Amino acid sequence: SYSALDETTVTAKLAGPAPTQEEQIVNMLLTGQTEAQAKPEAYIEKVEAELSEMQEKEDQQLRVVIISSEVAPWSKSGGLADVASKLSIALSQKGHRVMTVSPAYRGNYEGAAA
Repeated sequence: SYSALDETTVTAKLAGPAPTQEEQIVNMLLTGQTEAQAKPEAYIEKVEAELSEMQEKEDQQLRVVIISSEVAPWSKSGGLADVASKLSIALSQKGHRVMTVSPAYRGNYEGAAA
């Protein structure tokens, strides 16, 4: 009898199988609902998780300033220019914030940031 079943079981059986994620997205697009409007609690949890992940990445990021008397290719007289140039590139590719500072000697500095 109906009294032996809870309402969730009955309504779930009447409604059929749960829609797939693709079907949910299509329904949201057709009705004009955003993810935040359709499922606000889940959306809030998702945003909080993304913010937490961004904060963890920022906490692991180093802020590095490389100060050198020469930086390739603008001023080079030895190996120091190569090291200063390549080290800043390598660190920035690893996700760190890097600034390279060098004197502005007389010469052509096309391509250098002012």
